[in-house]
Amino acid sequence: MEDLQKEVLNRIKKMLKERRMTQNDLAQKLGVEQYKVSRLLSGKPFPSLNTLLKISQILKCSIYYLLAIREQSEKELSKKSIKLIEAYNKSDKKIKLVIDRILQIDNK
Repeated sequence: MEDLQKEVLNRIKKMLKERRMTQNDLAQKLGVEQYKVSRLLSGKPFPSLNTLLKISQILKCSIYYLLAIREQSEKELSKKSIKLIEAYNKSDKKIKLVIDRILQIDNK
């Protein structure tokens, strides 16, 4: 696993701890079983951009922070970040695939 991927997963784990959330709590909010969250947090598979966006919303932190673009965590997402997330979520599969490829995120 690449260093950036490790950093992203470490930041998610850190935010879970700061929010006093368990993997099970995150799984419930994502609408998946706990073992899937456990696998995602081990990098198998690395979370898709869509999943990372959902996680950032649940953890109330910036996607930029999770992607290791900003060093400081943020308590709330900016309006622009929320609009970007909403636009991505409303996009069709082809657009999401292009964005994921640009960001080099594997959706397997």
